[in-house]
Amino acid sequence: RRLRHCMGLLGGETRFMAASATIRSAVDHLSQLVGLPFAEVGEDLETSPRPGADVFLLDPPIGKDLLGETKKLIRTLIDGSDRRLIAFMESRKQTEQLATMANRRAADDGAAPPDEDEDFADGLAGLQVLPFRAGYEEHDRAEILKRLRRGQLRCVVSTSALELGMDIS
Repeated sequence: RRLRHCMGLLGGETRFMAASATIRSAVDHLSQLVGLPFAEVGEDLETSPRPGADVFLLDPPIGKDLLGETKKLIRTLIDGSDRRLIAFMESRKQTEQLATMANRRAADDGAAPPDEDEDFADGLAGLQVLPFRAGYEEHDRAEILKRLRRGQLRCVVSTSALELGMDIS
């Protein structure tokens, strides 16, 4: 009631808007929090443009190596197409190994492998598949994200670190 009175003094009707991707019953929560009724605007009314997305879940056959089969899937999806993708892995180690394996094909096809003595960000320039995980230096992480946002990478192999606060079209 106090909030309504204060807003009334300003000479207008107040509307609150909120967004949540994690609260189970956001309408009830916000109504209790603010003391005013809320209405949900669902996805059916959301009109922002979105590119199409395909989701592939890989379940390698028994006896096959997860990383090897995932590398085959990545190469199949990006070779000879203009597709860009993100592959999520469970661990930092898997992320690094898979990115290295996916880039090895490019080196086998005549591209120069990265120089071990190069600064990390400098070594990223020629690679089309990059790893992303927690623990990188700020400038290295920024370089990977910049290339990802600009569409300059064919694939990013990541832990869940890429899902945190990223809006990627």
